[in-house]
Amino acid sequence: MKCLLSACIATGLFVGSGFSATARPASPLPAVVRKSYSPGAVDELRSLMGRKVVVVGKVVAAGANKAGIIRYLNFTKNYKDSLALVFFTNMGGGMFTKEKLADYVNRTVRANGVVSDYKGALQMKIESLDQIRTVPGQ
Repeated sequence: MKCLLSACIATGLFVGSGFSATARPASPLPAVVRKSYSPGAVDELRSLMGRKVVVVGKVVAAGANKAGIIRYLNFTKNYKDSLALVFFTNMGGGMFTKEKLADYVNRTVRANGVVSDYKGALQMKIESLDQIRTVPGQ
């Protein structure tokens, strides 16, 4: 079936593409929040659960679970007092090494991701080092 470009645009059809202009993704993406937050603003961050946010803060500790498959960066001595950045070693293409993550300790970072809760503690799952950057001059 052939159609003129204007007719395709008007109806939302694109010849040969199999898609329409009104097609929606199968699963909705998390809503993005444009403001950056302190990782210690737990009440405010808790209200943003399931949404993609940016946090900026100084990393004070790095660690791992007993099995060594989950690594984390904490912004406070007690991880429950702030959001934690969580890294699963089976993701990130081998980039989530203890040594690499230790480089962020005592540095201010900017991280983006979806806020979630694990057993009452806020976390942000980091799937790629592209989600975290050091803040120059901090």
